Parts: sequence; C-alpha cells; structure tokens
Amino acid sequence: MQLSKSSRLTTSFWMVGLLSAAMSLSACQKQPDSAAQDAAADNTAQTQEAPMSAEPAAPSDATIVTPAEGEVAADSTAIDPTAAQVANDTVATVDTVASQMTYVCTPELKFDAIYNDDADNVSINSSAGNVTLDEAGDNAYEVATGLDGSAGLTQWRVANDQRGSGTLRVSNGGNDKVTAYECTSANK
Repeated sequence: MQLSKSSRLTTSFWMVGLLSAAMSLSACQKQPDSAAQDAAADNTAQTQEAPMSAEPAAPSDATIVTPAEGEVAADSTAIDPTAAQVANDTVATVDTVASQMTYVCTPELKFDAIYNDDADNVSINSSAGNVTLDEAGDNAYEVATGLDGSAGLTQWRVANDQRGSGTLRVSNGGNDKVTAYECTSANK
C-alpha cells in the first residue's frame, strides 16, 4: 500500500513538529552542572560560623574630672552642669493608666469618658452631668445614679478592648424609662 504524496508530507510535518517540540522542552529544563555542585559543596564545607560569646562586653568606665573647690576649669564644658543650669531643659514624661475618649451618640449626646484601668472605673463627663461608673464585668461599667446625679441608673458597655464604640443606658430621676444611646468614638 502506497501513501500519497500529500499524506507523506503531512506525516513528515508531524514528525518534524514532534521532534522540535521534544528538543525545545529538553532545552528548557536546567541540567545540573556537576562541576558547579562540587564547587558549592566545597565552599559550604569551608565556611564556618563565627562563635558568639554569651558573656556581655566589658563596661567602659568613664572618668569625669571636676575641678577642686575654688578652682576654675580650663575647659568649662568638662564640668557637669548643675541642676539650675538644666532645669529649663528637663522634659518629664508621666506614664498614666487613664485614657480619655470622646464619644458622639445617637440620640444626640456627646461625652468624654476617662478610663482609669488601675481603679477599674470610668468617669463620664457630659452636658447632662458627670458620673463615675465602676466595672461590672468585661468592658461593662455601671453606677446606681442617673447621668444628672439623681437617683437612677447609668450603664456603659464598650464594644471591644479598643473602646471605639459602645452603648450608654441611662435612667434619671427614679423613673423606669431607660434611654439607650449608641455611641462611637470621635477620637479617630
């Protein structure tokens, strides 16, 4: 059985295509270079880590020489300045456990909350009045006084530890009506 000329050409093209595809795939794959691998292994074997000391470095003892009483130093910068000389340059920082946040609420109310984490309380200062609430649970504070200082109840619950939002519930004047305020921080 004899193949026609066009079918032989088609077969030849297919064979050439398959061979070129196989050659290009094998050319794309990286062949390991045994000489480069041997050199890298030798360099790794020769590299050593520098030992680290667990002991601290020896302190450098600084000596300050001050003139004896009545003497004037040749270099006045060698003398330590007195407290009076640096009094205006001193900056003090105070670490405090109190943080202040301002909240804007719906229905309309704006107040400042000063959190005292050591005393586990929060002071709420608003145009309606000022109260200090004691911690009643996780992120919850309450006091048996209305926001205006009358008999009642004030409760404040923050939504999370960042204190970005919360709910304030207030009943003033001994009545049973409780007003709930949804509040968000204005400190953003």
